[in-house]
Amino acid sequence: MAVFISQESLRTFFDNLAPNRDRWIHRYSFYYDELTRVHTSLIVKESSVLDIGCGTGHLLAHMKPKRGVGVDFSHEMIKVAQKNYPHLTFRVMDAHKLEFNETFDYIVLSNLVGYTEDIWQVFRELQSVCHKNTRIIVSNYNYLWQPFFTIAEKLQIKMPDQRQNWLPQEFLRHFLYLNGFSVVKQGKYLHSPFHLGGLGKLVNRIFSVLPIVNNFGCIEYIVARPTFFQEKLVKHTSVSIIVPTYNEAGNISTIVEQMPKIGTKTELIFVDYPGIDRTHERILQVKRKYSGPLTIKLVQQKLKDGKIGALRLGVKKATGEILLTFDADVTIPPRDLLKFYTTLVEGRAEVINGTRLVYPTEKGAMRFLNFLANAFFAHLFSWALQQHFTDTLCGSKGLYKKDFERFEKEITSYDHLDRYGDYFLLLHAYTRNLQIAEVPLRYTQRKYGDTKLQRFTNGWQFLRVFVYFFWQVKLKEVN
Repeated sequence: MAVFISQESLRTFFDNLAPNRDRWIHRYSFYYDELTRVHTSLIVKESSVLDIGCGTGHLLAHMKPKRGVGVDFSHEMIKVAQKNYPHLTFRVMDAHKLEFNETFDYIVLSNLVGYTEDIWQVFRELQSVCHKNTRIIVSNYNYLWQPFFTIAEKLQIKMPDQRQNWLPQEFLRHFLYLNGFSVVKQGKYLHSPFHLGGLGKLVNRIFSVLPIVNNFGCIEYIVARPTFFQEKLVKHTSVSIIVPTYNEAGNISTIVEQMPKIGTKTELIFVDYPGIDRTHERILQVKRKYSGPLTIKLVQQKLKDGKIGALRLGVKKATGEILLTFDADVTIPPRDLLKFYTTLVEGRAEVINGTRLVYPTEKGAMRFLNFLANAFFAHLFSWALQQHFTDTLCGSKGLYKKDFERFEKEITSYDHLDRYGDYFLLLHAYTRNLQIAEVPLRYTQRKYGDTKLQRFTNGWQFLRVFVYFFWQVKLKEVN
């Protein structure tokens, strides 16, 4: 798993790097010239360009825009950029919150997304600086080159760097799609970062077009166009958030305080199974004191039939058109459920599966065996469902209530094996041909209570779910 690095630590790192960055660029000019060539080949001359994460402005200046604006969250990088290229505009700004009153022909994010805290939010912010013909250019390191870059950095033949969150192109395509952008072109380039006595350019030109070999360029790029302009205004709807609880008394206040209002009406439904820490009484206490925009309900779960039983009880009491599930351990930010709602009402998907395994997780948030199990089942069901999943066991999911009610009408022989409900939702969505989308979430360590997951017992149950599903559904599809 990647190591989580705070945005403040990154800012300090890049502030310290700023005085020496241009020396590194000059020292390895062949690599940076080729990197510039990739971007200039994608941009029409005399265009307006916004470079997000511009560093010291080298790439923006060499793209020779009619109007060039560079932003970076490092004050020191911007100081150097302003000094080097006074004919361009540079501003200190966070990619997660763009503040402009203009749009641009091209928006460039070069080697940026791997450092961002919330890729979904960064791509969402791009909407505010687009016009109908804007093109988004996202370039990033090819994660296959990570071992080489690590060695090169230790040998001091590469600019110092921080550990990035390495994202394959299919991840970036998906996140762009979720935020109203359609990919029109993508590729890989720069198979040789060195001059090689004059052969470097030839290698890069030839290898970039050869089948199979072209996948190994160290720079990946995507060009996307905005599609959100053509979409109809969304119809905002009511939302029910179902939170199963069992010995979670210490988390109730946090959930209520941090849960945002979502949609036209938001009801927060706690479904509690009696435990030893009086969670039921704590919910009632918090409910009495609460005076915010949420409607809070409490449902008592009498049978110990797991989270799927709690979900079914919650749905019976739900009045919202959209159902969102949230784990009471508060290991993901409640505000991230807004992303689920947005994706659903914009029609980009019909079922949302949260994923905790895209961003680096907080140290101690997920034990190593849990990580391996999540990765194993994600790969297994990705193969079976013919869709890329990274985390099928995330407890946060979203769908329309009408679809859940349809699922309930067709109970399968393997539903009883899934006490958590994750596969109940995903497999029924698959068999009904509903579009499933993954939304990335930040995953942090639990502050109160213990995990309810029994690694080996539940792992065996999940494996049986897969075998039953494969036997009863997948083989019938083939035959």
